[in-house]
Order: sequence, then C-alpha cells, then structure tokens
Amino acid sequence: MSQYIVKQLFFWRDCRAYGVGLWGCPSFLFLVMGFLTIGSILASFVVGREFVEPEIVFPIVVFAGMAVFVPGSIVVRNFDRIAQENRLKSEFVSIASHQLRSPLSSVKWVADIFLTGRAGKMTARQKNYLKMIYDYNENMIRLVNDLLNTSRIDKGELKLKREHLDLVQLVGKEVVEKRTFARANNAALIFKPPQGKIYISGDEIYVSLVAANLIDNAIRYTDGGGTVKARIFTKDGFVRCEVQDNGVGIPKSEQRFIFRKFFRAKNAFKYQTEGTGLGLFVSRAVIKQLNGRMGFESQEGKGSTFWFELPLAR
Repeated sequence: MSQYIVKQLFFWRDCRAYGVGLWGCPSFLFLVMGFLTIGSILASFVVGREFVEPEIVFPIVVFAGMAVFVPGSIVVRNFDRIAQENRLKSEFVSIASHQLRSPLSSVKWVADIFLTGRAGKMTARQKNYLKMIYDYNENMIRLVNDLLNTSRIDKGELKLKREHLDLVQLVGKEVVEKRTFARANNAALIFKPPQGKIYISGDEIYVSLVAANLIDNAIRYTDGGGTVKARIFTKDGFVRCEVQDNGVGIPKSEQRFIFRKFFRAKNAFKYQTEGTGLGLFVSRAVIKQLNGRMGFESQEGKGSTFWFELPLAR
C-alpha cells in the first residue's frame, strides 16, 4: 500500500505515459481527492467544535461534501471513458482477428499444396522460398490466434471443453512437433515420459497450446547447444508439467511482470526479436480456468523452469 501511495506522488510520469492532461490523469486526481477529503474532514471537525448553530455548520459540511464530489465525478467520468475505449478496442481486435484468419488459412492451404508436391515438381530454390512464406504465414496465424484468445479472455468469453485427456500423450505429441524447431536452434529437446497414462479434465486444443507455448519459449531463449527438458509427474492430487531450459533466464527485477499482456523481458530481445508477449498471458488464463496453477523459477544467465499443474481426473 505504501509503495502505491509513493507511486502516486510521481503522478506526472503516469500522465505523460497515458498522454493526458492533469485533470484526466488518475494519479493526479487520486492526490486531489485525498487532500480534499482530509481537508473536508478537518474543516467539519473544527466547525463542529467551534460552532453549534446549524445555520453555520450545515453550509460548511455541504461545501466540504461538494469539494469531494466534484473531483470524484471527474474520476468516475474518466474511468467510464477508459472502460468504453477498452471495450471498443477489444471488439476491434476480435473482429480484425476473425477477418484475418480466413485469408491466412487460405495462404497456408495453398502453400501446403505446393510444398507437398501435389501441384507439381518445384526446384529446391522455389521450395525454399515457399517454405519461408509458409513459416511467416504460420507466425501471422499464431499472432492472430493470440490476439483473438486475449480478446476472449478480456471479455470473459473464453469457453473451454472438459474432456478426459492423457497429459503424457498430449505433451509427447507437442515434443515431437517441436523437435525440428529445436534442431534448427541447435537445442536438444528431451522428454522422458512416466510409465502409464495420467489423465486430466481439460480442453485438448488449449492444453496443447499451453504445452506448446512453454516448449517453444524454452527453445527460443536457449543458446545454441543448450538443452530443453520436459517432464510430467503427479503431486498432491495434481499433475505437474515442467519445461526446463538452461537459456538466458529472466532478470529478477522483471519477473513480476512475466504474465502480463505484451510483456517481454529486455534480455529476450537480444535473442528473439519476434514475439507478442501474449503466450504466457493466454496460457495462465487457460490453466486458471481449468482450476490449475502456473508458475516459474528463473535465474538470469542460467535458465528457467516454467510449470503448470492441473487436477488429476477422477
């Protein structure tokens, strides 16, 4: 609480960041309301002690109340405007994402036809260029899906199925699909599955997305020659999936922001300029909705371990 109050004292930083004037800046209005509230209470106390005549006390108390009401109404109006703009932004992102998915899917479908040779033979050079188009298109599809999922989360419209899933098989499938990407980044991808099947209740598409995000991030931020290890085990009625790497790690000062929308650690840009900062935000929202938990441990320069836990299916 004390840190929050101290932060408000430097209100001009927030005003500059928001791009608004003083009377549209929440931090400044917070201070104004605080001073006016304290002043009105002290004024009412002094007047109440010095005077007993209602005709004197009443207008002083009314004036003090009005002094608090005016900035309070400005605060409410500003936050109402912010809420409306946030709603419009979410609706725009949702509509734009839906509109982009169709042409991107069409590009992927056409590129896949040529890459698989169904449209005739191609030279190695042509195939290489087409593979670049396919990869860039995949990145765009991933971005659109992240934006669409973020919009659904913000509006509380993320709907998840509850299916009986074997988490070992699901994670193993993602590991197989990521091996080519790992080899391209000179990283070793290791997965030693436990014996037998371990069942959870969840949405196959979204739980796969969470596992893919963790494995993908670990590979991206591991230096050439590094190792990524995935493992699954049961713990106190939960199934835990851990993905460990010996990559760049996350600076301690930035770890508290890691699950925020659009956040990427500063040292991440040295290794990967691509990325939206939405993958972990979406992943934690999915796990939380499935009554699970998600967290991480990291040390800069030594690597990170990201994990999620889901209840064992009965």
